[in-house]
Amino acid sequence: MPFSTQPSQNLVALRSRLLMSLAMTVLCLAALPTLSGCAALGVAANATAGPMKKVHVTADYTGLADKTVAIVIAADEFVLYRHPRAPLVVGQIVGGQIVANVTGAKLTDPADIVAFQRANPYWATLPYGDLAKRLGVERVIYIDLAEYSTHEPGNKELWQGVILANLGVIETDAANPDNFAYSNTIRAVYPEGREIGVANSDAGTIQLGMLQSFGQKVGWLFYDHDEYIPR
Repeated sequence: MPFSTQPSQNLVALRSRLLMSLAMTVLCLAALPTLSGCAALGVAANATAGPMKKVHVTADYTGLADKTVAIVIAADEFVLYRHPRAPLVVGQIVGGQIVANVTGAKLTDPADIVAFQRANPYWATLPYGDLAKRLGVERVIYIDLAEYSTHEPGNKELWQGVILANLGVIETDAANPDNFAYSNTIRAVYPEGREIGVANSDAGTIQLGMLQSFGQKVGWLFYDHDEYIPR
């Protein structure tokens, strides 16, 4: 049966739901006192501070404007075992960037996409064009999570959040919708350039930091924006 949930026409309401869902997720992730998280964020900010300059960057891909959009997150069993909510929270953080910054983009609620995936366990075997049709949208942002971790690899004594993903855009009106119309690889690390000892932060703070970084990097692909880079 085709996917029955239609993209929301009320972007203000959807944006509110996305932000509320993400806020609740963050609260659930944070298992330790808030003070430790704030302290960790401050440490990271100080570590990366320095002379910066603002540059204007144009979007890599502009085909989401005035289109119906679904964000589909793929992850292997290892990621899902350790972080079962990863597809939902990644979809929410990226979706928030899209609805806030891409003119006229109408987003299917990420929770509905996760429900579709659970109800259709073989969804990943569908050709990309068929997947987009089943979801009832004109564009699909397909994000394949290659890495989603909160620790330095092989070292549980150090926090360092990493999200590495291959991203592609499916266009239902393309000459060949089974090929990506646009693709890229995105890597987000939190904190940048250093690890944090386990006593100085917590899982919620690390996940929040890496999600915010990843969401921003993905969002920036789709709209013009200003970035601050080292002088």
